Amino acid sequence: MPATSVGDLSTWNLKGEFSASGLKAMDRELQKASFQFLAKGGELKINELTATMQGANLQGSGTVSLVGERSYSSDLKLSVTSLSGLVPEVKTIQLTNPMQATANLNGTLTPLTFQANGEAILPQTNIGPLKVQSGQLDFSVTDENYAITDLKLQLYDGALTGIATLPRKGATVASLALDLEPGLSLDQLAEDLSGKKQPLSGWIQGRIRGQAPRPKVNDLSAWDASARVSIQQGTAWGLDINRAAIQVLLQNGLVSLSETGLTWANSSLDVSGSLRLDQPQKFDAEVTLNANDLKDLNQLTNDVRLPVDVEGRLNAKLDVKGQLENFDWQATGTMATDQLKIDKVRLNTVSAKVMATPKVLTLKEFQLELYEGKVTGSGQYPLDSSIAGNFQLDAKAINVGGLAQEYLGTSTPVKGILSGNLTADSVPPAADTPRDWTTKAEFKIPEITIDAIEAGHLDGKLDYKNQQLDYRVVGEIFDGEFELSGKYP
Repeated sequence: MPATSVGDLSTWNLKGEFSASGLKAMDRELQKASFQFLAKGGELKINELTATMQGANLQGSGTVSLVGERSYSSDLKLSVTSLSGLVPEVKTIQLTNPMQATANLNGTLTPLTFQANGEAILPQTNIGPLKVQSGQLDFSVTDENYAITDLKLQLYDGALTGIATLPRKGATVASLALDLEPGLSLDQLAEDLSGKKQPLSGWIQGRIRGQAPRPKVNDLSAWDASARVSIQQGTAWGLDINRAAIQVLLQNGLVSLSETGLTWANSSLDVSGSLRLDQPQKFDAEVTLNANDLKDLNQLTNDVRLPVDVEGRLNAKLDVKGQLENFDWQATGTMATDQLKIDKVRLNTVSAKVMATPKVLTLKEFQLELYEGKVTGSGQYPLDSSIAGNFQLDAKAINVGGLAQEYLGTSTPVKGILSGNLTADSVPPAADTPRDWTTKAEFKIPEITIDAIEAGHLDGKLDYKNQQLDYRVVGEIFDGEFELSGKYP
């Protein structure tokens, strides 16, 4: 170059190699960097650029104008091993394999400006408890913002699409808009969220909108967000869930449910509640169940199906409290039935106090009206195939005539008042088999009349096990005594 032009970079002719460590570029430290360069005719060409930075490896080439504002342009390839290392504001996405990205970077050196546009291919990865099978996105980076302009994630046999903006500086607001299309597999999603297989199937569709201050973007309690999701072609414990729609709001660290309501077979379920996002993510909900036809219970999956057929109506109100970790919850409340019939026995009204956990339903202060008499008791009904069950019932002043007519189908007039007790127990069933119950009962009828014949007292014991009934009945007839025993069938 002429000696008189030493300060004019456009007159330089240079060729060489460069390597360094500990450099900073665009607020990111380059742990190692090297490239070859050629300066000629007012332009600097950079080739074989390689760099290692926190969370990523970079390759590329570019040009820099040595006149005016010294504009530059570069084509880059990135292999991202840690997204949180590259973008510290993002901490919930854990890459199981490197993410590959390409980008075009351009701007000026005086003043220093830059803008990048590119695309990335995501491998299988985890976002919190969610498993992403694959994905791709278009992105841009400026002095002010990171932006995802077209996101497509494949997860749970469905897709999540959307856009997002994350400010790079200051206390400005980050935002996102996500859509679930065509839907996510409900059973796979529930299994990952709860940590175990759930008796659910179907598809979740919906949309999510939210925003948060940039410094608190990793703090869910700082987000204001709304979501509307629906369940398509859903089932729970073998029964259909009909197009359930749920509106969810997140404000000040509190998730609240509104516009919730779903139909489960012929039953309606309304839920209102809230979830605190501070650890351990506690929730509180009120649940109202109106079961218009209990015949639906006869179609439940084997692990929770009742041992006898039922019909009638059920109303229940429950307060549910728990925490999301391991989906641990407890419900308390009341239930009442109308026109209840169990295996041909008409029970009329039934009421009880209810307590439930994911594994067992407990009934206390159980009362039912049965053929002009009353039955009281308590019990535990398993909701998990690994749990045993039991019931204890006491009967008083039952009209034997009504019971015999409806349950046994006899037209012979029978009169008498029955009292007694019943206990029932079950052990965890083998895989894919119905739960079996062992039942023992004792009853007494002080005086019984059959077709105008006074037969005196009647006492009995019943044992039901392995689908077989052992019975023994003793009584009085014609001033004598009799005993009847046997098995059925």
